[in-house]
Amino acid sequence: MTRLGAVMKTPFYHTTKLYADHFQPVPLVVETSPSGVDTMACVSEDGKALSVFLVNTNPHPVDVRFDFSDWDNIPRFRVGATIIDTKNMGQLDIVNHWTAPDRISTVPLETMPTTLKRYSTTVVVFEKP
Repeated sequence: MTRLGAVMKTPFYHTTKLYADHFQPVPLVVETSPSGVDTMACVSEDGKALSVFLVNTNPHPVDVRFDFSDWDNIPRFRVGATIIDTKNMGQLDIVNHWTAPDRISTVPLETMPTTLKRYSTTVVVFEKP
């Protein structure tokens, strides 16, 4: 959204940037996902970078676990980010506006998440040794 001399990032911007920055060209099959969580995974062509996208559509937080036990080399957490309502109001249809331009914001993850915040979109990037 723009106005004279200013640009405000919308939730659509944050989501599109998250996917664009971390998307990999080879899709993977996700065998299980918690109820109410849309999950998509993709890997780089050389198989060294793995991105997992999770959208929690629930009105409550959801615990997650990443299981790579079937893989030869267990990937390790490299980076992640989540798009959240910084006020944690639990409102599904919200947008940023000029009085609250960062209400919906992308927050970097320092460690691999074990819980997804309600109504959030998260990416977790792993790398293979």
